[in-house]
Amino acid sequence: MVKKYIYVLSVCIILISLSSCSMPDTSHLLHQDAMGYTPKQIKTEIMPKVAETVVEALETSDEEKLKSVFSANALAEAESRDLDEGVKYLFDSYKGKHTEIRDYNYSQYENYKKDESINEIDCVCYVETDVKTYKLSWLQILKDESDADYVGVYNLVMYEWEEGYNNEGGIYVGIDYPERFSASYITSVIGAVGYTDSTSALDIPLLYVSDKLLNNMSDSDKNDFSKALLVINNKNIRERWCEPSEDGSRLKSFIAADIPNVGKCVLFFSCDKEVRNEIISIKITMYDGEVPDSQKLVIENYQFEGLHEFVQECEKSGMDFSKYPKTSAELYKEEVIPEIEYDGKTLQLAREIQNPGSSNGDVLGKVDVNGSSYSVTKLNSDYGCDVYLINHKVYAEKNKVDGLIDYYENDADMTFTYYEYKKSGSDEHEIDFSMEMYSKIRDLYNDESQLKSFKADRPVKNFEIKAKSSDGVYDGHISVNVIDDSVMLGSKIVPNVVVRGYFLPEEEAKYIIEHID
Repeated sequence: MVKKYIYVLSVCIILISLSSCSMPDTSHLLHQDAMGYTPKQIKTEIMPKVAETVVEALETSDEEKLKSVFSANALAEAESRDLDEGVKYLFDSYKGKHTEIRDYNYSQYENYKKDESINEIDCVCYVETDVKTYKLSWLQILKDESDADYVGVYNLVMYEWEEGYNNEGGIYVGIDYPERFSASYITSVIGAVGYTDSTSALDIPLLYVSDKLLNNMSDSDKNDFSKALLVINNKNIRERWCEPSEDGSRLKSFIAADIPNVGKCVLFFSCDKEVRNEIISIKITMYDGEVPDSQKLVIENYQFEGLHEFVQECEKSGMDFSKYPKTSAELYKEEVIPEIEYDGKTLQLAREIQNPGSSNGDVLGKVDVNGSSYSVTKLNSDYGCDVYLINHKVYAEKNKVDGLIDYYENDADMTFTYYEYKKSGSDEHEIDFSMEMYSKIRDLYNDESQLKSFKADRPVKNFEIKAKSSDGVYDGHISVNVIDDSVMLGSKIVPNVVVRGYFLPEEEAKYIIEHID
């Protein structure tokens, strides 16, 4: 059972959830941390020792050598069958002989610790073999002045790596394997989805429930489920652990939380072994004192228990669930002001003209609309009429808007750019693209009635197509995910949780695929 390091793991999840950036390269820093290590020592001595030991163990089928990188307490805390599953997974999945171990990097979390006497690092590197490339990551405790038996690796994750794909491991003690990737993913979702009210809606948690379990729930049950998962989050989670079921059909996952003014609880959930990232059973148990035995916390597949009672306790404590929008569509509802009175003119929104707020003109002042104040910028347009940027939207006088839109959709000098962020940098180059097709796709992208919210699974390729006019007034982009032969337009992303998007019809999808290479 994870007890000592849950605080830091929660922080790691929050940081990963709220940022899509890679871990910073700190190799140029020479200062020592609070426990006496320099970044150079960590990246050239400490990390290679672990990585090389793991690789050697895999290539010589040495189980004891593999376990030797773990701390004594990690081996003691890991459930034996769970650890055996992880060992078997690594030996079965690793292929070939290594040719290089590269790109060592780490993040250090001592600054976030309650206990400054503990120093730990979250590490990552890449293992090249003559057959495949693997991503290897681990959580390592460098020093623990209160308990030296925690020094060593606490969690280890290794899987075949490909551009743009990450498994959500790193939460439980021991070695991750596919079922634990799924459990870790759901656990990170539960931890992150309710962490900030501004990125939460009552329908978001339901995206992670299997259809079969949902069919067993009434609307009231679903509402209780959503509320419960928005309450239990990284602010109050204290422990996480998992156990394989006796028959091996599912992984049992447990999250213990201490909710202010409500009390202690354990949320149990399980995922189907064959279907990743879907909850097939859930139970919440309130308790006093020590965490109950796991046998008292579990429930059978496609059943639920304790949700309503837990929500009742939350409401008794004064918790206000009305702050959460009912749907993610409400959460992402864009404020659109169709008309604005300014300087004696009635300005109309030219919604078809995209501009994120880049200014190529003069700031004229402010305009007050519905109690809010917005800057007004006059853009330098080649069309020949006054064009204004207000609240990141383009406006013009009512009798000029149709002509303005027609100009930028048909006559303006436009440049189209393909942009993709990659681990090794970015790929950005001009492409031959039709403004007519761009506008057609953009209209689908802006059709709120067509956008759907769904789980963020595994986009094979994520990129943007940018369109910019020579005068800078039109400056837009569409975000695209290519999944096999399908193309999805992405609208909004809640970090690590939900994508709002729309799958394009075959004609538009085919056009994009043909023009991005």
